Amino acid sequence: MKIIPLKIEKIEISNFYPQMNQAEIKINFTDKKEDYIRKTIDIKKAEEYTQEIFNEIKNKVKEKYKEKEEEKENNDILAGHITINFKQDSEEILGKLSRFLKSIKDAAITSKLDKESYYELQKKALRMKMKF
Repeated sequence: MKIIPLKIEKIEISNFYPQMNQAEIKINFTDKKEDYIRKTIDIKKAEEYTQEIFNEIKNKVKEKYKEKEEEKENNDILAGHITINFKQDSEEILGKLSRFLKSIKDAAITSKLDKESYYELQKKALRMKMKF
């Protein structure tokens, strides 16, 4: 059995496509070493991606530490089991992630109501970051 400590470091927008209502987000995390995932989301349905992103981080970490079949000890039941131990509370992570994704959506709506150009919206979105 492996216990992997995991800490979500920060989330930021790496690319923003205002005309297609999409944003590419980058989530940095540390699991013994630094890593990240990138995900393109539809900003109209941003909050729906919260649990999906959270699960994707867990799956990526599990795949990274998964043992090959030859390396497993046959007599140990827990040989292939991987437990991810979040340094932060998982509900807190989901809440912050949800708020960040909602802020992307709100910024897009506000800029359209204020009749800002796509360029201004893109500049504003690329500055959005959240540390955990």
